[in-house]
Amino acid sequence: MINLYKANVARLFKNAFFQIGLIIAVVVTFLFTRDKVPVFFLTGRSANDIMTFVSCAMIFFFGIFAPLYLGAEYADGTFRNKLIVGYTQLQVYVANLLALITGEITMILVWFVTGIIAGAEVNSALITALVVEIFAFAAWLAFLTFVGLRCKKTMSSVIWAMAIMFLSFNWITLGNALMMNVKEGEFSIGQILYNIPAMGQWVSETVFCDPQVNPGLIIKILISLCIIGITTAMGVSGINKRDVN
Repeated sequence: MINLYKANVARLFKNAFFQIGLIIAVVVTFLFTRDKVPVFFLTGRSANDIMTFVSCAMIFFFGIFAPLYLGAEYADGTFRNKLIVGYTQLQVYVANLLALITGEITMILVWFVTGIIAGAEVNSALITALVVEIFAFAAWLAFLTFVGLRCKKTMSSVIWAMAIMFLSFNWITLGNALMMNVKEGEFSIGQILYNIPAMGQWVSETVFCDPQVNPGLIIKILISLCIIGITTAMGVSGINKRDVN
């Protein structure tokens, strides 16, 4: 499966949309962090605050890119060809997920390095945001892989991704209101629920939310690992018996 993973990573990095995504990550991160793009609610914020805020763009990027990338497995006949040469559907599934996570980590590191070049200060808060986003976005990709390789139809996968992002936005909006009465530093089930979506974990690392919604780095990592484990288990369950026609 290592060769399959390497082939998928090579295909991903040659993908024009992914390459454009990396370029956009550099340009957007640099311009916003350098305060070259006037946005009223970012006025007066530090370079670190702005850098962390714009990282949300990666959630939306992969929400569109991952379904298109995975959908090509069926549309181009790539999925079937991999089975013909002897790989199992389980191996194809896992290799695709690992390739997407590799791409995600690459884009996050591009965002991180660009932000530092643009003037952000490397401190504990920024390092925490980096680690949180690596795991949270990996969990988001685990869900998108589950949808993309189970639906088979690219447009259905994109619709599912857009729907989940819409629900996540409303979820954290409602969560902000409900968590107002929770004392800062007090652990609660509400913090767990708030940070299930990648968008929730991102928001709780920014200056635009109340600190009581943030359960801390370790809890966030555990939440992300649980999501990765559950969605992957659901995705690969009985997959080798599935008809790919």
